[in-house]
Amino acid sequence: MAHYDYAAAIDRFKAAQDLARRGQGDHIEASIVDTRLRAVEALLREQAREK
Repeated sequence: MAHYDYAAAIDRFKAAQDLARRGQGDHIEASIVDTRLRAVEALLREQAREK
């Protein structure tokens, strides 16, 4: 995300969600990942509209 590669960031956040669903990590970390994923998805949509 730091390099404006939102698509790659989304892939990594989704992988983190999968780990959280398997019981690795706690619910607070899972909530943080969910929030960041939604933010990056919004940034990707905004970037697509600008093109």
